[in-house]
This record gives sequence, structure tokens and C-alpha cells, in this order.
Amino acid sequence: MTRRKALPPISPVTTSKRLGSYPGSSVVVSIAVALFLIGAFASFVLHANQLKRLIQKNFEVQVFLDKYVSDSLKVNIGQYLAVSRFVDSKDGSPRVFFISKEKAAQDMMKETGENFVQFVGENPLRSSYVINIKSEYYDNQKLLQIRQELQEMAGIYEVVYVESVVNEINDNIVRAEAQIAVFAVVLLIVVGMLIDSSIKLVMFSQRFLIRSMQLVGATSAFITRPFLFKSALHGLLGGLIADGLLVATLFYVNLRLPELSVLQDTLLIGLLLGGLLLLGITVCVVSAKRSVNRFIRMSLDQLY
Repeated sequence: MTRRKALPPISPVTTSKRLGSYPGSSVVVSIAVALFLIGAFASFVLHANQLKRLIQKNFEVQVFLDKYVSDSLKVNIGQYLAVSRFVDSKDGSPRVFFISKEKAAQDMMKETGENFVQFVGENPLRSSYVINIKSEYYDNQKLLQIRQELQEMAGIYEVVYVESVVNEINDNIVRAEAQIAVFAVVLLIVVGMLIDSSIKLVMFSQRFLIRSMQLVGATSAFITRPFLFKSALHGLLGGLIADGLLVATLFYVNLRLPELSVLQDTLLIGLLLGGLLLLGITVCVVSAKRSVNRFIRMSLDQLY
């Protein structure tokens, strides 16, 4: 008789899986893309805000003095401007600059290429102080009050600034801020829903594992804990990837447009990067907790 060949022993198939473990690469990618979109928009807002501050800081008001004002009165006016509440400062020094009428004539002759002093017979220009206004006073009504206040002082002939520019810039800023606010709200809602949907899909794939743990007596806290930890890890990884993409984008933009580096604040960029990490972790954890609790409360029929 021919002996039958013995079949090799069948190795037991492991059907159990570790609670809270699931393929998360697609989830991390979705979170990273969503957070990068928020980071890119927030970076644009930061740059726009810095540009607004730069424009306001460089806005100049010229204070023209009387033609025959005494030297002592010139000094008194300069000292008054230096300590005024509305004058901006840089590195602790007030941004007040004196331009003598001789210096003003030299500058104009360089620009025009003509010696108008010789033609007129005297220097018709006036000495002046150029001051930079604090950003909180960059408003037409406040600037009018400042002009009225200064023009009432002895020795000051006239206070001049470009009113049309102030009105136009302020109107554009108001319109831009309103549009940015609306877009920011819409973007936050869309991105939040995207991350929430990604986490919900993953939790849906784990619903029978959650029910199995319930059947063996696991508490809700025991079931929820590993899912929250894994979701927080996904949020952290997604945030790190988004931060890396954002830093690379800013670096590339700076290479192409070096002028933009003037508008970048290292502290604000750092806070933005940290905020993306915190946002990714928070949204993922909250979404995972809601989804797991939902499946814990479901009946077996509802799970199918």
C-alpha cells in the first residue's frame, strides 16, 4: 500500500489585532494637507498684517516752521514732538527728524537739477520736522486732531500729510480684512470637516473591534484611550509634515522674492508652526473621541 504523505501542520491564523492600530498613512496625509492649507492662508494673513504695519510706520507727517522762527523755539518744538503721545519710536528713540531749509533746498536742487535759489534770489523753503505716527493714530479723524493741535503752537506754520492716501489705504484695509475674515471662517470649517471625516472613516473600520472589546468587559475609557493616543500621534505627524511644507514654501518664496523677508516676523512664524501642531492634535483627538463614543453606544444591528 502506498503511504499517504503527511500534510504539513497548518499554522494558526492570527485574527486578533492590537486595539487602536490601523493603517494611518492616508489619514496623516489628509491631515497634513488640511493643516498646510490653513498654515499657508495664515502665513498670507501675517504677511499682509506686517505690510499694513510697515506702511503705517513709514507714513510721514511734515511740520513746517515759521520762516523766522528762533533757534530756541525750534529746539522747544522738537522736544515737544519727541515726547508726544502720537509719535512713533524705534529702538527707544522717537522718530522725529529735523530738516533745515538749507538742506531742503539742496535736496530739491539735486532732484530738479536747477539752482532755484539763485533764480529767486532767496531760499523760499521752510525748515521742518518730519515725524512718524504710531499705527493706532493712522486714522483721518485722529490725524486731523493732531494737525489742529500742532498748528495752534507758536512757531509752527503748517502741518502737511497726504489725506487721500490715508483714506484710500484705510478703506482698502477694511475691505481686505472683511474678506479675509469670511474666507478664514469658511476655510476653518472646511478643513475641520476634512480632518473629522478622515478620523471618522478610520473609526468606522474599527467598529467591530470596539464591539469585541465591549463583549469581553472592557470599559469605555479602556477602549477609547488607545484610539485617542493614535489619533493624537496622527495629528502630530500631520502637523509636522504641514510645518515642514510651510517652511519649505516660505524658504522658496524668499529665494524668489527676497523683499518679502522684511515682512516676516520669526516669532509669529514660530507661533504659527506651533499652532498648526496643536490644532492637528486637538481636532484629531476630539473627532476620535466623538466617533468611538458613538460606536460604543450603537447596537449590533446599527454597526452593520
